[in-house]
Amino acid sequence: MIYKIMNLDKMTEFNDDGSLLNYITGELVSQWIWEIQKCVLVGDGREITDPNKISSFEPIARSASDNYVTVAMHSTSTPFIDELVNLVSSINTDANDVVLVLSKSDLNTLRRVMLSTDSTPKYVGADIIAEQLGVSKIITTDVLGSAYKAIAFRPSKYVTVGNMNPQFVGWEDYLVNQDYYRYEAPAGGAVEGLKSAAVLKTA
Repeated sequence: MIYKIMNLDKMTEFNDDGSLLNYITGELVSQWIWEIQKCVLVGDGREITDPNKISSFEPIARSASDNYVTVAMHSTSTPFIDELVNLVSSINTDANDVVLVLSKSDLNTLRRVMLSTDSTPKYVGADIIAEQLGVSKIITTDVLGSAYKAIAFRPSKYVTVGNMNPQFVGWEDYLVNQDYYRYEAPAGGAVEGLKSAAVLKTA
C-alpha cells in the first residue's frame, strides 16, 4: 500500500477558511505522484530495513545491464550528447516512443549552442534536442541524484499492477484532537520489455 499522510489540529482546521485543507489535498496528491515517479526511476532511497521501504516498484536504474535495461558509464572525455545518442540507440524500438529523463542543468547544457568560439551563445528548444536524440519527450527532474546522469525508457514497457487511482482516507484521533488525511493505493510495477530502457551512470 503506497500512501502519503498528513495530520492537522482540529482547532487549526476550525479557524481555516478552506485554503489550508485545499493545500493539504493538493500536497498529498503531488507528493504521492512524486514518490511513485522516484520509485520507478531510481527507487525510493530508503534502507532495505526501513519499515516504510517501497519494494513493490522495481526501479529502472540498476548497477549492471540485464535483459531489460542497458547500463552505461558516463565519461567526461565523451561529448554528453554522443553518450545520450548511444544510450537511446541501445533501446529496442522501431517507434519514437522513448522518454529521456535528466536534470534541468544537463538539459540546459544540451540546449546551449555556439556557432563559433567568439559568438554569443543561444539556447535552442528542448523539442529540437529531443528530435536530435530520437526521443519523443525530455523530462527534467531532481530525483536522479549524483549516481545517475540520465535514464531513457519506453513508458509502455513499464507495467504497473494494482490500483493507480489512489483514494482519500480520513479519521480523527480523539486523544490528541487531530484529523489525519491519507492518500493511498495498492500499487507496484516493473520493467517488462526486453531492452526497453537504458541508464547512464556517473559512478
